[in-house]
Amino acid sequence: MVPSKPDQSVVAVPVSVQRNKQAVPVQRYGLKGIQHEDPFDHVTRLAASVFSVPISIISIVDNETDCLHSHHCIRAKCDLTCDFNPCRIAINFFAENDDDIFVVPDATLDPRFCQSAVVVGEPGVRFYASARLRVSSGETVGTLCVMDNKPHDLSLEDQQRLVEMAKVAIDLIEFRVHGLEAEKQKKNLELKREQLNLTLENVRDAVLLVDKKFKVVLWNTNFSLLFNYPRELLYEGADAARLIRFSEERGDLWTGNTDEITTSFRDYFAAPTNKRTEIFLKNGKILDIWCETTSGDFYIFSFRDITVPRQMARLKDELVSTVSHELRTPLTSIAGALDLVASDQSCTLSDRVVKLISIARRNSSRLIDIVNDLLELDKLQHGKLQLHKEELDLCGIVTDSVEQNQLYAEKFHVTLQTVVPDRPVMVSADRGRIEQVLANLISNACKFSPPNTAVRVSLLLDGSWARISVADEGAGISEEFRPRLFQRFEQEDGSHQHNGTGLGLTIAKGIVEAHGGNIELDTTVSKGATFHIRLPLLA
Repeated sequence: MVPSKPDQSVVAVPVSVQRNKQAVPVQRYGLKGIQHEDPFDHVTRLAASVFSVPISIISIVDNETDCLHSHHCIRAKCDLTCDFNPCRIAINFFAENDDDIFVVPDATLDPRFCQSAVVVGEPGVRFYASARLRVSSGETVGTLCVMDNKPHDLSLEDQQRLVEMAKVAIDLIEFRVHGLEAEKQKKNLELKREQLNLTLENVRDAVLLVDKKFKVVLWNTNFSLLFNYPRELLYEGADAARLIRFSEERGDLWTGNTDEITTSFRDYFAAPTNKRTEIFLKNGKILDIWCETTSGDFYIFSFRDITVPRQMARLKDELVSTVSHELRTPLTSIAGALDLVASDQSCTLSDRVVKLISIARRNSSRLIDIVNDLLELDKLQHGKLQLHKEELDLCGIVTDSVEQNQLYAEKFHVTLQTVVPDRPVMVSADRGRIEQVLANLISNACKFSPPNTAVRVSLLLDGSWARISVADEGAGISEEFRPRLFQRFEQEDGSHQHNGTGLGLTIAKGIVEAHGGNIELDTTVSKGATFHIRLPLLA
């Protein structure tokens, strides 16, 4: 603490010499360049009242300038660049000492103050006391000072009161940092929200974002247009369950108990896994709904109107089904007539005619295969595929299928290899349908295998499943085509492509799934292509 009587040996050192020693974080606290704020004014007004002085100032000091933040007396102005500025003198004192209080009983007798403009001129300061403003990082950012026009001393109790008031000012400064950080975060959130809104508005689907309590957070214009909710229902924080209830009561959805429909819809999508479903509206629209759960417990719903694509797909399927049925009979007749002509020994045909008949027989046979595939696909799509199941030993079916395709493999100079267990592997299956699937996989493997290689057909037990594998040594399936492998009319482009309808694997998949099994491509194999068929074993 500075004694009441100044030390006459103290020499007035210009403050500018020591300014660079102060690294005050006024920028971090957002204090620079601000002149007055009500919270600080309350502190200075209180200090002036408690100590019965006409002047009280909170001064923030950095390396270059003073920032007068609050003052109780408007006459308390001085040259901020003055080397004898009292606040800077106090800051230098605090830089050299650990004390939190600095008292000058008579400024005219203190060589550090006697040349100051506020002492020799207006307002004629005689008494000066200052408390350090030290923030939590340990740095001194300024002072809380009180001044009087007549000299006097400050008791120990009053010194402690001034220090306590300085702590209030420090708390205001610290709260300011938190407020600035909160404001910064708020602006960042608003910016992110604006970016998200712009993103949603550029999505062609209707999008709705709700939180884990099923409260509406964001939505785009397409969502508003698709469901046409009134404004008093669709707002930030609205209950999404109320929107579902409104749709049901308006007659958009199926009929039933409103609360049960709302609860079941909410529970279905509130599960932690991503969901996808379709709903049929009473107005004839079909909506494809995706629900994805984010890491922040938000649910993102995307709604797509697939009414037109579904109608077109249905019309296409109906056209394909009708044309296939209408073509089957005449094609069968044409193929029979060509076979009869080719086998008739009583007529003599020229070599050219024989060649033309052979081409016609081959093409008519191919057309019949295509029609049969289309009819098979139609049965699978409409659940009309009939299975004649019986208890079968898959070992025999695999062996027979390999033998039946032996001649076909020889056309491509491919060897067929069979590996089956030495005991029965019993399943409940339709023999003809399983042989149809195996024939498709084996023939594909032969077509895509280089000459003088082998196609391996193996059967093994996999827990409660029987697994049939068909592996070749060909070029394999590209990663880009794999997602479309089992889709209708899909064939991979490339030099190894062969003629076909692109329906074989689709039909094979449908047949295997109708048996309660599955078929998949082994993506871990680096050479060739390996397909696995899994069928449930008999208990």
